[in-house]
Amino acid sequence: MESEQEPEQEPKQQSSIVVKKNHLWIFAGAVFMISIFALGAYAMVANGAANNGFAPTANAVKNYAPVAPVQGGKQIIKLTIQGGTYYPNPVRLKKNVPVVLDVDMASVRGCYRGIQIPAFNVKKIVSENDNKIEFTPDKAGTFGFSCLMGMGKGQIVVEDEAGNVPVLNTVAQDIPKGGSCGAGGGGCGCGG
Repeated sequence: MESEQEPEQEPKQQSSIVVKKNHLWIFAGAVFMISIFALGAYAMVANGAANNGFAPTANAVKNYAPVAPVQGGKQIIKLTIQGGTYYPNPVRLKKNVPVVLDVDMASVRGCYRGIQIPAFNVKKIVSENDNKIEFTPDKAGTFGFSCLMGMGKGQIVVEDEAGNVPVLNTVAQDIPKGGSCGAGGGGCGCGG
């Protein structure tokens, strides 16, 4: 009885399988690396959201945010809003110099017109006839402000007389949590 010889696998088929396995490993590695980068980006965004997106260092503020111009003995700021953030952001001020926030009624609409600055006991709803908020920053540091619902947010950085910004940072306490536009049957009709 003649034994049947098993056909030998061609080396070409084996190398093709090895190449396919290598491609699979390369693909899996690429997916893994993309996932790591995506998770890192998500963590950075989530951490920024946990800080309300407002955590520049004093040096960053000095380098990028100009001090409010003084006109007639008052620091004058034209305040606008874009995408839930008041601008300029941060508002950079000098301690003990009166401030006028001139609210741009064309961009600041709906509940964003009710503005509160807890660190300086300011709470006002601006209107077409009364769009100015006046106060004097009597302490230096970094402070948050928002609309009354906590949806529109901003930051005020106040320099001391020497131009320094102390470590004091009350942004997290200054902005109310859980604001919404119309959730639970309430709301204000934001943007309207």
